[in-house]
Amino acid sequence: MRIRRTWPHLAATVAITTAVFLAAPWGISIAMTAAAVCAWTFVGLYVGRSNWRAEAIGKVMVLTNVFLALVLTQAALSQWTDRDYPYREQVRVVMYTALAYGIGWKIALLTRAQKADNDD
Repeated sequence: MRIRRTWPHLAATVAITTAVFLAAPWGISIAMTAAAVCAWTFVGLYVGRSNWRAEAIGKVMVLTNVFLALVLTQAALSQWTDRDYPYREQVRVVMYTALAYGIGWKIALLTRAQKADNDD
């Protein structure tokens, strides 16, 4: 049953990726911008509609998705504008490090929750 639900998503991904390649030279810029908009939309909906402060996983979801949205926004802006802006490398180091930290925190919470489930 799960495999049947996966095929439409896989087909959509292949179709969108093909469209991005065919839309050269702006395809990647459009794809990056769309990814950034989707990431910020998720953050806005999650923060606005969920009780994300109630659990540690809610906080880490907001944190990692904000960092992911920042990385995607920076990548999209770099695609549309001059890629060499002042302190670009420093900004990238901070964003990627923060994203890695957030994902590491998410992994720690996941393993803790899985261990607690196994102990029950």
